[in-house]
Amino acid sequence: MEQYKNIKNAGIGLKISFENLLRILSRDFDEKNYQIGDTEDQEYFKIYSKAYYFLDLGNKIEAIKYSELLRKNKWQKNFSKQFAKYIPLHLELGLRNKGMARLLLQEIQQKDGEHYLDDFFLARIQLLEKDTNGAIESFSRLIENVNRYEAMNRLIFELKFAKEMQASDILLLMNSIKDAPKLKAATIKSNQPLFLNPSNKGIKRLIGNSQSIIQVKKLVKKFANLKDPVMITGETGTGKELVSRAIHEEGPFAQEPFLAINCGSLTESLLQSELFGYVAGAFTGAQKERKGIFEAAGKGTVFLDEFGDISPKMQVSLLRVLESNEIRLIGDTKTRQIECKIVVATNLDLKKAVSEKKFREDLYFRLSRFDILLPPLRERAEDISKLIDHFLTDQGNSNGIQRRLSKELLESLKAYRWPGNIRELKNEMERLKILHSDKEFLNIEDFDFSRLPGAHAPIIKEEKVKEIIKTQASNLKPKIHELSVDDTHIVKVFQRGSKIEVRQRFLKELFQKYKKLTRSQIIEMTFLSPSTVSKDLQNFCNLGITEKRTPTKSVKSHYFVLRE
Repeated sequence: MEQYKNIKNAGIGLKISFENLLRILSRDFDEKNYQIGDTEDQEYFKIYSKAYYFLDLGNKIEAIKYSELLRKNKWQKNFSKQFAKYIPLHLELGLRNKGMARLLLQEIQQKDGEHYLDDFFLARIQLLEKDTNGAIESFSRLIENVNRYEAMNRLIFELKFAKEMQASDILLLMNSIKDAPKLKAATIKSNQPLFLNPSNKGIKRLIGNSQSIIQVKKLVKKFANLKDPVMITGETGTGKELVSRAIHEEGPFAQEPFLAINCGSLTESLLQSELFGYVAGAFTGAQKERKGIFEAAGKGTVFLDEFGDISPKMQVSLLRVLESNEIRLIGDTKTRQIECKIVVATNLDLKKAVSEKKFREDLYFRLSRFDILLPPLRERAEDISKLIDHFLTDQGNSNGIQRRLSKELLESLKAYRWPGNIRELKNEMERLKILHSDKEFLNIEDFDFSRLPGAHAPIIKEEKVKEIIKTQASNLKPKIHELSVDDTHIVKVFQRGSKIEVRQRFLKELFQKYKKLTRSQIIEMTFLSPSTVSKDLQNFCNLGITEKRTPTKSVKSHYFVLRE
């Protein structure tokens, strides 16, 4: 009897929580209306309503304060984090900080995985970057997924906080969807997978010439034409979804849908619903029949990520699917044949899981017949330079800007073990591009080694620093030499004894020409010591000649602008 009361109370509590969430979605931000439910419910939704209230007003400081409270507290019922995590992103976009918005979106995806709503924020970032075609593509993908999950109300809710978007932007995106070709399939993972080069297909997606990656390419070609399931294993961040797409695109049904789902992010009942589908009336809210992913994929490919996390009950259900190619919709009494190819991936040691009785032995042996083991990045260090070149290239830019790393920085990155593998490397290169968007040649001082666990910036001797500076000077863009402040002039000025007045007058001339300079750029161009440059910059700021800008907390991102 006591157990029944607990279940009943839990059901009532859940109902109150969802009612509160619906109030938030209906833009009721009055904290007085969230005084029902248990103590945690009341506290949570009071903070939650304040966060969205200040977000609605565009008050960044207060909105961030309350969203941080939501994030830091260890709530037992963390049911609405999918809403709260986007508050800082809304604010950065509202302030038109496209660089910080990209970093935030990457951090959200890295921490919580990809979500169909990410395309909404990606489209907004692309609009700020003047990438209209990219925005249209992202928004088209968003609408496909919104329709798929019947989530239009959620999109309307988020749209109301898109402070930087004009009505004309929304009309542009909506009208363009009508003319855009319909996407082949809407996947649960909305964005392109990590490490993609959209212009390449199949094994061309796999970057590198190491022996291990060559072997992976060979297996992809061989397994692509098989109807049997394929298993991909490897550490997190090694590119398992990328390889699964390569298998799909090398196969005979590359034009059919590729549908991906993260098994670890869904409850057992929701995963079953997504995979198998259901008939009308199967459960409360099932108003019409809905195909599952296995059936919707047709002759295409279904990619099951984090497969090792599925429950024992789902293991039994999926073993039957693999053996018979049959499924049964939830609530139905008949089976249906499926034709899709199934690719599964996991970063777990399934052989160990079998020995510990956590994974079915028969399912493991059914999958392990055709498996691909992806090597960690530390075992294919010779591919790091090619991967860096790929990530540093502005793929969306018609000019294809190619940034380069100094030899010292490249060697330091190759020596690092990269526990996050290619995903970690990609994120660091994307960060480097954003924080140093004005530079094409990147040196050790441009990279924040404190972000890499166990890595330290190498110590370079003074003679080597001068050599790097000379190498950089020879590699600068031609426009530097077109300026009146050329290298010859620099030498003459500082050969006259480097008096304070002469030096500061010259630095002011540099700012008048460039408008924006970093401390490292001034050191490279003038051969002055770092301490001297720091003192002069501080003096300029005190006199009101320049202003220091700090776009991020990293000291590497600071720069100085001339005050008009």
